[in-house]
Amino acid sequence: MRIVIPAPPQTREGRSLHGSALEPLPPLVPREWIDYTIRAAAPEGHSLRTRYSAEAESRSGWPVSLWSAELVDASGVVVEHRLIVFYRFVYFGGTAEIRASTPIGVDDEPLVQAMLDCAPDVSGTIACLADVYG
Repeated sequence: MRIVIPAPPQTREGRSLHGSALEPLPPLVPREWIDYTIRAAAPEGHSLRTRYSAEAESRSGWPVSLWSAELVDASGVVVEHRLIVFYRFVYFGGTAEIRASTPIGVDDEPLVQAMLDCAPDVSGTIACLADVYG
């Protein structure tokens, strides 16, 4: 399973998109999963400082959480800006994030809009026994 994000018409220079595979959601409430994932995403000696967060829906109706964060080093200097989208597709979850050298605006960023056009791709995944024994 994977997250399909359509290619945006343009991407600003200095922006990169990183994503995870869809995996079964752990038996945590969404906020605990998000907190754990954010802590795990910071390299050693750095931390992610949350700027803002919001709950939203993808254009196809799936729940998503948007998190804007700054990666800061041990002295508190901002090293990188990140916008992380947490996707929840029933029992599966995954992330996609934009990493940038400048702050990322949710409304004016074509890449963010593409991230909200996401959908799960379950092709090739066995959904039921009829798929196996057809």
